[in-house]
Amino acid sequence: MLPCAPMCGTGRLVSLIATATRVALTVGAVVSVVVSVGACAGGSGAGGEPDAGSFGRVCTPGQPFNLDGSRSGVLAVLSVHVNASGLVETDTTAELLLLLDSQQTGRDVALTAKVCDIKIPEVPISGQDQPIRFQLGAGLLDSVAKVTGTGKLDGDQTCATFKSDPITVVIGARLDPPDQGKLPEANAAGEFNQCLPAGSPCSAAITNQCVCDQENDGKPGATLLASNVPAISIKEVYVDLRTRFSLTGQVFSSDQIEGEIEATLEQGILSCSKSSGAPRSSSEVGAVKNLNPDIKQNDEPSTFRAVRVSDSLNCAGLIAMKETLFPR
Repeated sequence: MLPCAPMCGTGRLVSLIATATRVALTVGAVVSVVVSVGACAGGSGAGGEPDAGSFGRVCTPGQPFNLDGSRSGVLAVLSVHVNASGLVETDTTAELLLLLDSQQTGRDVALTAKVCDIKIPEVPISGQDQPIRFQLGAGLLDSVAKVTGTGKLDGDQTCATFKSDPITVVIGARLDPPDQGKLPEANAAGEFNQCLPAGSPCSAAITNQCVCDQENDGKPGATLLASNVPAISIKEVYVDLRTRFSLTGQVFSSDQIEGEIEATLEQGILSCSKSSGAPRSSSEVGAVKNLNPDIKQNDEPSTFRAVRVSDSLNCAGLIAMKETLFPR
């Protein structure tokens, strides 16, 4: 097995890092879904004209709705384009599943969301039976705090437009303010600024502009697990990320909302580990850093659907009901 260095094959390493970064986008985009609970096109106080939602259904205007005190299950499909130094360019999608609580006061809506599941795209490799797979490290989703956001409705009848204010989420690091400054990453020596107390989880860190342990697994930032990576002995990649997003959408009823998400992403490479357990070198971390790909939303819409559920439904229940709540 070869270490995570350029000699492992540049094209294959780019595929690996592109996949890892898609994972990072998935986590960050979770929060963009959070602020999307009330969304759709062309609304007014009277509701406007019938309009097709992001999933192809038609919104019927003119009916009252109320989002206050509701809990929704939300399925989001994210469309992104990945470019790793021009060596790998691909369009792909990921799915997010979360619970969203809404508090409506007039035309203002306060939102709180909990991530329940993430479907990470697989990467097929020519000549290999199994695709490359990446999984979030144990406890990562549980460690990501609930996210709050705000938005405004432009009407009080169905088909009203919802617009969210931009929201920023940082994972695996602490920044103050979160939407400003450079995201921490490893330098040429493979070093980065750690939060204090040293090695503390992000929830307990007391300093800013630094890297923390997101899932309290003793490793920096957020941990991504790798499998079926050909000719490369990378076992885990450690990253931090920052996503900033907003959305516009349409309220179909008190029980259903559909819309689209706009998101941006920055990601920093912190370190990696090898399957052999041998120490990684700064040059190996540098190889991963140098191939850190650029990720942007592509021309395909990134869409979400929110469906009202019981106030007592938890993540396990939502996962079990996914196919019933969100038929294809």
